[in-house]
Amino acid sequence: MSMSETAVYIHPPRPTIGVLLDSLEYSYQHTLWTSMAACARRLDVNLLCFVGQRLGTERPYAAQTNAVYTLANAETVDGIIVVAGTLGMGLTQEAMLAFCRHYVGLPLVSVGPVLQGIPSVGVNNYQGMYTLVSHLIETHHYRHIAFVPKPGGLQEADVRYQAYGAALMDHGLPVDLRLVAPSTYYQHPRAVIDLFLNERRLQPGRDLEAIVAVDDYMAIPLLEELQARGDAIPTNIAVVGFDDSPESRYVMPALTTVRQPVEQLGVKAVETALALLRHEAVPTQVELATELVVRASCGCPAATASPQTADPLEFSALHRADFRYLVQTLLATFNLTDLVVQLADRLPHLGIPAAYLALYADATQARLLAGTIPESGQFVPTETLFPARQLLPATFFPAKQCTLLIYPLNFREELLGFGVLAADVRVRDIHIYEILSSILSSVIKGALLWDAQRAAQRELQAAYAEVEQRVAERTAELQHEITGHRRTAEALAQEQALMRTLMDTTPDHIYFKDRESRFIRMNRAQAQRFGLDAPEEALGKTDFDFFSEEHAQQAYHDEQEIIRTGEPVVGIEEKETWPDGSVSWVLSTKMPLRDETGAIVGTFGISRDITTHKQAEAAMLQSAKMASVGSLAAGVAHEINNPLTAMMQSAQVLEMALDTQRPLTRDRLVAAGINPDALAHYLETRRLREYLSGIRDSGARAAKIVADLLSFSRHSASRIAPHNLNRLLEQTLALSATDYDLNQRYDFRNIDVVLALADNVPEVNCDGQQIQQVILHLLRNAAHAMGAKKTSGGSSGYRPCLSLRTLPWAVAGSSDRWARLEVEDNGPGIPEAQRAHLFEPFITTKEVGEGIGMGLWLCWAIVVERHKGHITLEIPETGGARFVIMLPQGIP
Repeated sequence: MSMSETAVYIHPPRPTIGVLLDSLEYSYQHTLWTSMAACARRLDVNLLCFVGQRLGTERPYAAQTNAVYTLANAETVDGIIVVAGTLGMGLTQEAMLAFCRHYVGLPLVSVGPVLQGIPSVGVNNYQGMYTLVSHLIETHHYRHIAFVPKPGGLQEADVRYQAYGAALMDHGLPVDLRLVAPSTYYQHPRAVIDLFLNERRLQPGRDLEAIVAVDDYMAIPLLEELQARGDAIPTNIAVVGFDDSPESRYVMPALTTVRQPVEQLGVKAVETALALLRHEAVPTQVELATELVVRASCGCPAATASPQTADPLEFSALHRADFRYLVQTLLATFNLTDLVVQLADRLPHLGIPAAYLALYADATQARLLAGTIPESGQFVPTETLFPARQLLPATFFPAKQCTLLIYPLNFREELLGFGVLAADVRVRDIHIYEILSSILSSVIKGALLWDAQRAAQRELQAAYAEVEQRVAERTAELQHEITGHRRTAEALAQEQALMRTLMDTTPDHIYFKDRESRFIRMNRAQAQRFGLDAPEEALGKTDFDFFSEEHAQQAYHDEQEIIRTGEPVVGIEEKETWPDGSVSWVLSTKMPLRDETGAIVGTFGISRDITTHKQAEAAMLQSAKMASVGSLAAGVAHEINNPLTAMMQSAQVLEMALDTQRPLTRDRLVAAGINPDALAHYLETRRLREYLSGIRDSGARAAKIVADLLSFSRHSASRIAPHNLNRLLEQTLALSATDYDLNQRYDFRNIDVVLALADNVPEVNCDGQQIQQVILHLLRNAAHAMGAKKTSGGSSGYRPCLSLRTLPWAVAGSSDRWARLEVEDNGPGIPEAQRAHLFEPFITTKEVGEGIGMGLWLCWAIVVERHKGHITLEIPETGGARFVIMLPQGIP
């Protein structure tokens, strides 16, 4: 079908249900979608999942992303399931109902909150919270139980608060408002703890025995904040949550929570939607029972973590290499034809049986760039034009039962089109679709920019040819008009005026050179580019007077080759290096300069600055690379959580078993014929308790790093607060000293530390733990490098030295205050070949087996992506390496 033809829409023969979801990256949404897909397959129903972002979110370009929800309409689906619990998080019921009015006339089912006039499928939040609070009262005999709610207007949050109050009253306990935090404190754990312990002066273990958070995503930071203040969980204060998020299994101690029957929710939602399509009566509201999950944070005995189902974020061994190869190939693709070829070659290896790419032709029409033919299963290019609201042309819609994922393709604020991917419910790495859509958006935008640049280049070449033709025509006219010396002079004066106008007004750089490549003329734009006041100042000079030796030598060689052969060089990209080390790019055309006899007397050229285009292209490729690696890092983080949890829990069990002050332990030791006091003296003499404490502290720091990696992968909000950079540096320095005492390969005590901390460094708004993680990694890298230099040959008399400095800073062009931190060592330094790629993932200067190259990339992500700062490498004149961190006083 040609571009002039429009595809005719034919509705699929079987029922088609649409699902509106904000993401498949998180465990709840992924599990819900998986159960829906399996149920739809069993019932022979098509399932179309439209994946956007949460409604009302303040994330950049959300409006362009959420345009995907308009593709769910009466022309594409028979009914719609709205996952309102996550899609409408933070919205009032009125706002959510206003969104649902876009789908008037279609049967609707809500998953989560009850929406007026819409059948809903949810869980019994009341029963779950009531059971959780009753467990704290009946099992642990807590009487002073606090509650941290969500802001009002959220139905499930209000029900959970009501169940908390009912459980207290049914057990004869009053609802003490001093133990209820304001709902505005949600997502601010430090403010909650300050309110309870400092402002209201509640004593842990007496006035405050347990804290119930409305969900796990508030409970986990509360637990970490209490531990940071020195309160043991659950010895001083118990902490519990709700929802049984994947992270609840990995915190220490593991979180007691309530599990929702997510798989049953998905099945019930599809069955309810199908019943509505059959005009059957359905209940207004279906509530499924929840399950109490008891772990160590409430005070119950800690147990070894049971094996868990693989998290949806993990890459399978089967797909990891194929997906990495596809990503690398796509990032090196610069036109749409090659893009289609690469997708056709690699998609089947990723468990993606069918795919479709559509670009918007205008406000209502879309052009199918490529798609899978249902009969043959081949992914082929096409130029089919069809109404965008129909999602796909009828000839490409799968004839068999299908489960499709629909993602928007947008580059920042520009909405390019949408992608439709067939999903196999058995594939657990479903999040690769989300990553793939993001990469495709960047690659498609890059290909369109590349095509535009090539078109502009062709136009420029055509303009050059037209100018030459006009000059030739005009010259021929003048030759016929010359009748004498006077008319000849007038014609020459006119030509000179035209040349001056061209040379003085064109923004491109024009120049002429003699056979020795000396400038004999140039236009005003070229003179300004060289920093000259007038073009005449360049007469007799060469490229060696303006550029670096390397670039000038290459330019001279190219021009001499043109003079020798007479062959021009048209439309080449040149990298220009200037004496100060800066680099620029130009699109150049160079030609031989001939006299009236046709002899070559020099060269002339014209060039256009394309530096901005090259920088934009490099930034686009770097952004796509970081997005894909963020998800790879999350998979690695999950792989180490289970052994890390087992290690820390084993250390905790040993500490309890060796605590000779506990009556139960003493009784058991006496029964075994062991003197408790003698054992205590032995443990003290051998410092065994210190070693066990060291294991737990090291494990806790490793667990924090894992949690940070998971946070980066799901783009969660950091806990930002004002911090004194000097204090963060001193605390991190103390931590690093302890760390290297345990690591006998490098003894931190043998390193000289020079501190130069300015008193007037401004406080910066940052996540203190993440900034400490950056500093700690730089200290470890420095110690590793200096240790390697000390143990290498030829380093007699060498003394490792670490210099740490802070000072206030002003950034040119900005009125904001900044803080500067320098970490400098006198180690062997960093080879020049590795400096340009130092902050990229999987780049390391260490030996094989000693590092995977994620540390400095992680530092870059924290400082630049999270805190809008800068991190750079400087090479001191005395050798070694200096890392410079710049943090703004307030994050934009």
